[in-house]
Amino acid sequence: MEQQRIVTWVAMLCCCCLGTLAKTEKRTEQQLRALPCPNAADIAPCVCTVLPDNGMEMDCSSVTSSNELALVFSAEIPFLDFESLTIQNNDAITSLRAGDLGDATFRIITIMGGSLETVVMNAFMSSYHTLTDLTITGTKLNFFPFGEIESFTQLKYLNLENNDITGFPTLASATLRELLLGFNSIGEISLTSLTNLPSLVAIGLHSAEISQILPGTFAGLPMLQEIHLEMNSITQLPAGAIELQTLSNIVHLNVNLLEYIAEGALTGLHGEVFVQNNQLHELAEGVFKPLVDQGENSISLFAEHNPLACGCDIAWLVNNSKFLSHLMDDPTCSDGEKVKDLDPSIFILCP
Repeated sequence: MEQQRIVTWVAMLCCCCLGTLAKTEKRTEQQLRALPCPNAADIAPCVCTVLPDNGMEMDCSSVTSSNELALVFSAEIPFLDFESLTIQNNDAITSLRAGDLGDATFRIITIMGGSLETVVMNAFMSSYHTLTDLTITGTKLNFFPFGEIESFTQLKYLNLENNDITGFPTLASATLRELLLGFNSIGEISLTSLTNLPSLVAIGLHSAEISQILPGTFAGLPMLQEIHLEMNSITQLPAGAIELQTLSNIVHLNVNLLEYIAEGALTGLHGEVFVQNNQLHELAEGVFKPLVDQGENSISLFAEHNPLACGCDIAWLVNNSKFLSHLMDDPTCSDGEKVKDLDPSIFILCP
């Protein structure tokens, strides 16, 4: 009996010790998860959140001035490497100045909405070697240090849509893959606008007040796959306007004023081509037949809402079911009849 009591007592003691150890380990784990962020009072009204991998996100949407933002990042911050910075719908900050973010580094910076007008040179200097994604959208931004982009050695994504930027900026970056400048007053794209962006995969220039595309504008970009030019006022495409080298790509030319596309204007296209909502009177054989006659690399063509004449100019398409299968939507002739419903026999006298 005495031996049994001793065994029971030892078992209880072990359980107690294990429970205490588990609680200690749990507290230690919680402390480690909270450790990277600075003291909340020191960085208020910014808020730091710890991620599951102990990374940190900083939200400074509630700061009341650029000076307050600078004060936050001059506080004691034990760990300066942040995953992200977010400033959303803030009307107090009109300028981001050099030094406002202190020595903190970020991988992602997102500024959405608000009254930001200028980003001064060196405002993001501490993130030269960490920043991969930069988004500033829906603000009053009219000045950005585009010449500094080359200094961001990891930058892959630049989204400056829906701001007050005028003119196509001079850009150079060995790493940038996606450039979004839509809903700005970009206007003309020069022949050298994209030449120093060799890694570019996608470009967004929708609703950017563009009226023409010069021959060679997109040439020499070996990785370019996606071009957005919709919702502009382009009336014609000359030969060499869009030349791509990738095996899969997408080109959006929908919602323009396109009346004429020259032979050779679209070359190297092997994915989806959107020309809906334009003023095209024909799907010219010299333009589109080479694109739908590439076997498995043929394009998918979307061409609804164009005033197509549907004369002999479209016989090449209607008389070939293989070509017609690459017409993915239901464009209609100017009289309302669907192209796919046209009787091939009516084109029998066409040359």
